[in-house]
Amino acid sequence: MTEKKPPEPPKPFISRSPDFRTIYVTGAFGQISPFDYRLSFYTHETQFPKEPKATTSIMISQVFQVEIAMSFDMMKRLRDMLDQQLKQREKTSPPKKESK
Repeated sequence: MTEKKPPEPPKPFISRSPDFRTIYVTGAFGQISPFDYRLSFYTHETQFPKEPKATTSIMISQVFQVEIAMSFDMMKRLRDMLDQQLKQREKTSPPKKESK
């Protein structure tokens, strides 16, 4: 007599890719092609000189982290989602005090 294995639990409908990561961005750059829209996100990183001098200025560079390619339909959906979330945030966040 063989024992029946218990059924495997269903796989979740929403899951994360093994490549999923969270990044903090300080800027974005977008470009439209005839076929799609590409949105690149970057961070600002400080580059310190190898041999600092008293008058050396510190360089800031933009390091591109990820680029997202999407259809124009997805571009509109992203715009609408961001607009909705910004409006919701503005309703729930306290008003800013004006500085004198």
